[in-house]
Amino acid sequence: MEFDPGRCSPLTLAPQDLDVSRTKGRVYSPPVRLLFVGKDFFRKGGEFLLRLYSQHLADVCVLTIVSSDPGLDGRQLPQGVERLHHISLERLREIYRESHVFVFPTQQDFMPQVIAEALSFGLPCIANDVGGVRDMVHDGETGFLMSRDAPPERWAERLHQLASTPGELTRMSQQARLFAEDKLSFQRFDDLIRKVVERLRAKT
Repeated sequence: MEFDPGRCSPLTLAPQDLDVSRTKGRVYSPPVRLLFVGKDFFRKGGEFLLRLYSQHLADVCVLTIVSSDPGLDGRQLPQGVERLHHISLERLREIYRESHVFVFPTQQDFMPQVIAEALSFGLPCIANDVGGVRDMVHDGETGFLMSRDAPPERWAERLHQLASTPGELTRMSQQARLFAEDKLSFQRFDDLIRKVVERLRAKT
């Protein structure tokens, strides 16, 4: 069958409420505040993240894990790591605003909603290059894309780079928010749906 590009619609990413996620300028004073959000902590690279933190980042960062994964219940976490679960949506939004970098070493994903959320709050993201992650994380702009087999040392290099350059964190934060405003707004989503409906009506 011959491919008909006219039958395809533009990609729509996970739309976000950009009024709710509006964040005032962050102050990037030490320590750098890392954030992970995800129910399935271990499939999303949790063991890697804990090893990365304890071996390479504990001296310059703190890490907040928001996850209801039962595998974390009762587990002794490294000093400097805080685990939160069963929190309100408003508290989660506060945590996004308080954080500096979103870390997501997932091994398997399609289009992670949490990355869209992080970008809308102006959080640069460092994430494995799997699934549709690269559609939102633009390397060197809205964050860093990492090879799925990249060692912890490579992640640590990137994060130490950001920790030592507040100006770069500020730039990436601004780029993350601008990307969200351009690609992740409800208005863009509504406009896309309206155009698709109009095209379908025109063909009937």
